[in-house]
Amino acid sequence: MKIPPTQLPYLAKIDEAAQVALQRSPEVYLEPIVVVYEHQTLGLLDLHLLLQAQSHILNLVNAVVQQQKLEAQQYSAKLREEQTKVHEYTRLLEAHQSEIQGHNQLLELQKSELVKQSQEISLLNQKFIQIAQLLSLEGTKAFQATFDGVDSICANTSQIVDIGQALDKELETVQGTSKLIERVSKQVQYLAVQAAVVANQTTNQSGSGQIGGFSFITTEIGKLVTQTFEAGNQVNQIANRFRIRIKQLTDSAQEGAAIARSLIEKIERAEVALSQLEELVGHEELGGGVPISLKAPGDTSTPELNPDRLEPQSPSRQADLSRRQEVLSLIQKIEQKHQRTTRI
Repeated sequence: MKIPPTQLPYLAKIDEAAQVALQRSPEVYLEPIVVVYEHQTLGLLDLHLLLQAQSHILNLVNAVVQQQKLEAQQYSAKLREEQTKVHEYTRLLEAHQSEIQGHNQLLELQKSELVKQSQEISLLNQKFIQIAQLLSLEGTKAFQATFDGVDSICANTSQIVDIGQALDKELETVQGTSKLIERVSKQVQYLAVQAAVVANQTTNQSGSGQIGGFSFITTEIGKLVTQTFEAGNQVNQIANRFRIRIKQLTDSAQEGAAIARSLIEKIERAEVALSQLEELVGHEELGGGVPISLKAPGDTSTPELNPDRLEPQSPSRQADLSRRQEVLSLIQKIEQKHQRTTRI
């Protein structure tokens, strides 16, 4: 039986041509294949050449597959590396989230501390307002007491000046009385001489002349006694007036000393209030607490501060203390003068 030759178009693929050639019967599978070109032009394709072409194609495909396997392995390695990086990034993200959580907790703690500090600041502001009110009150009292004390001291000074002028007049009276007593003494001395003369003449003379002389002497002596008694009364009255004036002067000095002490106490209270205000404003730690002992508006006692927490005294404070020491020294001098006057 005659078998027709295998025909394939020239556009057929090599794989398809090889499959067709190999699927022929064993009697003709080694025969060449007829290739039909355009315009029905025919050509022959040897099976050996077709198989070489197919083998070449398979080698190329194998090379491509190997290349793809290599690339797949590289991609797999890269994928594992990327997975490792992803795990590392995940771990870092978890650590970062943990750190963020820690920061959030710290922020919450700081927020609570800020709330607490704001409350402490509010409390300090209230204490500051109280101290400002206390300072204003004590300052007003101190200034009012200062003005009243100055007025009282001026009045006492005027009274002391008036008492001094009165004592000057009393001294003039004492000097006049002293001169009167001196004249009386001279008259008594003169009368004593006259009495001695008359007594001497008594032994030599007699009669009414002697009686008249003694009568004159007796009258003069009576006058002198009266004048001496009046002079003594004047001296006693002057002494009494001196005692009264000295008592008035002593009372004025004591009142001035008491006013000066009161002024010092007022100034000390104002200084204590200023010290409390300076300590509160200059306190470095906001939450450290300030040892403040506020007094009620009606409480006149001096507030106490912890001396270990007071700031160093400024030059103005030292000048105030120096002036206060001068006032105290003046008070001591007045008291000493009063003691000497009392002893006199």
